[in-house]
Amino acid sequence: MAAAKVRVLVDLQSQVVADAKHFEPFFPSSKMFLKYFLLALLFSASVGFVHAQDEADEDPLEAETEPNPEETPDDDTPKFSAAEDAETTILFVSPVLPPETSVELPAGKPVEIIVGFHNKANYDFIVDSLDASFRFPMDYNYHMQNFSSLSCDYTIKPGQQGSFLYGFVPAEAFGSRSYGLNVRLTYHDLNGNYFTDAVFNQTIPIVELDEGLDGETFFLYVFLAGLLVLLAVVGSQFLSWGKKKTLGSSKASKPRAAVVETGTKKSDDIDFDWIPKETLQEMNRTPKTPTRSPKARKAKQAASSDDE
Repeated sequence: MAAAKVRVLVDLQSQVVADAKHFEPFFPSSKMFLKYFLLALLFSASVGFVHAQDEADEDPLEAETEPNPEETPDDDTPKFSAAEDAETTILFVSPVLPPETSVELPAGKPVEIIVGFHNKANYDFIVDSLDASFRFPMDYNYHMQNFSSLSCDYTIKPGQQGSFLYGFVPAEAFGSRSYGLNVRLTYHDLNGNYFTDAVFNQTIPIVELDEGLDGETFFLYVFLAGLLVLLAVVGSQFLSWGKKKTLGSSKASKPRAAVVETGTKKSDDIDFDWIPKETLQEMNRTPKTPTRSPKARKAKQAASSDDE
């Protein structure tokens, strides 16, 4: 199409040039005008061709990148359904749940269930496996926690029943939240037809059990007690330091009285019990001489020196 457009433009150019020769004597500048006019036509045609080519190239890419939700595979959806001649039941053994109560499982504690299977057909069923998992409540295709699959490989005759014990432990991080619990039983018949029965498929809350004093709470209490003791010691030291400071300032403000030693003016004030008796008797026998004071002795010495 673009080649045809260019060919038409070339023919048009030659025709316009041929016609313009007849008017060249009357319009001397018509040749220059035609050149610019033809260049403008060619430029607009090339732009239109490039734009159309880009749109044509983008359409296949958009068609290839558009997702098709119908072709998206869902690997988590069960490929088999339950058999019409088989009946399954579930019973929570640990923890024991009263009848007609909602199911609540403890976080971080073992959970045990019993899955019952009743064969109502006239042929055998072989129970293959039993598994469980926690799903995201808003989207059951998103697995939050998968548990190990229990391999049964048990044949149940027509009219008979079988029970299977299965245990798992919900994660401690699931506490105080709700998740979808999915329990599946896989079995097949003698003709090779496989079946998958969702024995339990509900959203249940995971609760945290209050066990009293745990390790974290105990250490928290010990830390608080030590902190209180430390605050008490610091407070007592601060109060004692304040009292000492006030007492020291009061003592410094009061003037101290001068201490005057009076000595022993009376003999009754002297305690002679520590002196031996022999020494006391000797002291009593010797005559008492009047004691001279240092001032009298100095005065006597001065008088004797003057006489000389």
